[in-house]
Amino acid sequence: MARMLLLALLCIITLPGKAQTINKKGKVAVFWGYSREAYTRSDIHLKGAGYDYTLHDVTAKDSPKNPDWSYFNPALITIPQFDLRVAYYFNEHYGISAGWDHMKYVLNNYQTAKISGYINSEALYDGSWENSPVSAQYVGQYNNDDLVLDNNFIKYEHTDGLNFARISLERLDRLWINHNLGITWSNELGAGPVLPWTDFTHLGGNRYRNRLHLSGWGIGLYSGIRFEFKETIYLTSNVGAGYINLFDVETKKGKADQATQQFWFAKCNIGVGLYLTAFKQNKE
Repeated sequence: MARMLLLALLCIITLPGKAQTINKKGKVAVFWGYSREAYTRSDIHLKGAGYDYTLHDVTAKDSPKNPDWSYFNPALITIPQFDLRVAYYFNEHYGISAGWDHMKYVLNNYQTAKISGYINSEALYDGSWENSPVSAQYVGQYNNDDLVLDNNFIKYEHTDGLNFARISLERLDRLWINHNLGITWSNELGAGPVLPWTDFTHLGGNRYRNRLHLSGWGIGLYSGIRFEFKETIYLTSNVGAGYINLFDVETKKGKADQATQQFWFAKCNIGVGLYLTAFKQNKE
């Protein structure tokens, strides 16, 4: 994987520039958009008081919000899956951006997965006897056994955000221009910490809506097309793919319980951006 990403970065850096200057030097770009994500299968290792097991090759999905006025209400626009980025371009083609990819991850319930490890009676001392006595059926030793992941067993999702705070190297290349209209090709390679807000319920016990927690890191490659008007406003759509390693997911707030997992993701977004002049360019 590392070789692939290094090769991708090399391709971005060595990509031949266009003959026309795209006039972005010294400008700042601010972007806001909404996204969809898809995730590969992964293993989730969960451990805590009375349990230590791995769910193998599980599937998950994103959690898009149906189109409504929350997409236009300033008080609610951060509820859907959104992307926020701010970039500075230090020459005609290259810039550095920083931003927040508010993705969402939901473990698919009612799938059948393989499980390895153990669960003992200590794991049930979390309100499960009162809320779901059926949870006692999960006590035992597992060796690659089949298990249906229903709501009695687990709820595991990062729906308050699988937040990817990435810094990216960007390259822009002009594809076409006609008076006030232009089309620009953008490419990014970014990496940074991942800070999920995890929603977790285990064995019918208490629900934990955890705090924002530094749980891992991610890296991704992105490409998109910008439709620009007067070098000021642009509409854009991007596609991307990357890898996330979560080495310390907080599952029960304030306790030692945790989860770990690794997976690949693909995403696409659409949004609007604005170019601002940070520093005046020196005239020749």
